[in-house]
Amino acid sequence: MKLLYIYKYFTHGGVESVLYNRYIGMKRLNPSIEIGAVFLNKYVDSDVKLADNIFFTSNLKEIETIAKNYDILSIIDTPEVFGIDFKVPVVLEVHTSYEKERRYIRNTLPGYIKLVITPSKGFMEQVKNEISNKELEIVYVYNPVHDDFYSKEIKTNKIKLDDFRPILWIGRLDSLKNWKEAAKIINGVIKKNPSSDLEFFCVGRTFNIDETVSSLKENGILRYTRYMPDVQFNIMPEIYKKTLFKKGVYLSTSLGESFGMTVAESMACGLPCVMRDLRTLREITENNALYFDSVDEAIQQLSYLLNNEEIFLSMSERLQQTAKKFSIDATVTKYLEYLSQLI
Repeated sequence: MKLLYIYKYFTHGGVESVLYNRYIGMKRLNPSIEIGAVFLNKYVDSDVKLADNIFFTSNLKEIETIAKNYDILSIIDTPEVFGIDFKVPVVLEVHTSYEKERRYIRNTLPGYIKLVITPSKGFMEQVKNEISNKELEIVYVYNPVHDDFYSKEIKTNKIKLDDFRPILWIGRLDSLKNWKEAAKIINGVIKKNPSSDLEFFCVGRTFNIDETVSSLKENGILRYTRYMPDVQFNIMPEIYKKTLFKKGVYLSTSLGESFGMTVAESMACGLPCVMRDLRTLREITENNALYFDSVDEAIQQLSYLLNNEEIFLSMSERLQQTAKKFSIDATVTKYLEYLSQLI
């Protein structure tokens, strides 16, 4: 099999994490498979191996030429290439939880698209309601979580957490990920637990550092905040595991998720989670976390978890067991089964 991915962004984002983990799995399960990846826009430099061959171009003629060397394509939320008349079967992968970025599926999709893959059952149902081509088969395959998240070993030593107890938050600092609500929640938790050693451990890219600092100041938590704007994939397991070691908690304030990669990674490490009550997050956690619908409820849930060691340890164990369904081998096996049916 010769598989080519096409995606519009090259960053250190969730899609690239999925491609990285799939590459490991596909090479492990089928060493003869050849994988390529075309990225239309490059925003970071990285030596992470996502494919055997990586191309950076937004030129449609060049992409068409590259695609001729492959026998199946996966287009990931990149309608910019729909004008190309691809001659091989094409899978459309719909991953984006940003409604604006997903509007393209409401238009008539090219006839060469033979299958739509989404990263969760709940999101699959949402896509079925939105998509224009009702005759297309739509399935879901969970995103793979790297082997290192399941291991107790910490392979890097880049993160120093000192004596603080972190409330970890990871994501793009934007309105969908709802990071400003996280700042309000942290403020409330610290006020409710004034003698604690809590800190807000925030990891993610901001579009406006001055606005970010101002928001932290407004919520009175700047001095309680540790901020890391950009983290390589191999450092992420260390962040979750050291947060767990310090008896910290993972907080998700996202208003929409197609899967919930950071939640799944937290689960694999056994890091207890408190999150906004979303259908997709209920699905992947199998109701083994704590959920909230308001800032006040989030403060209560976090305080409850932080102050109850028995609940903390029980949730850690349950989430880690639940996360086994996201292993590389399990998810990639299912993914390859769907692709093989099209060739």
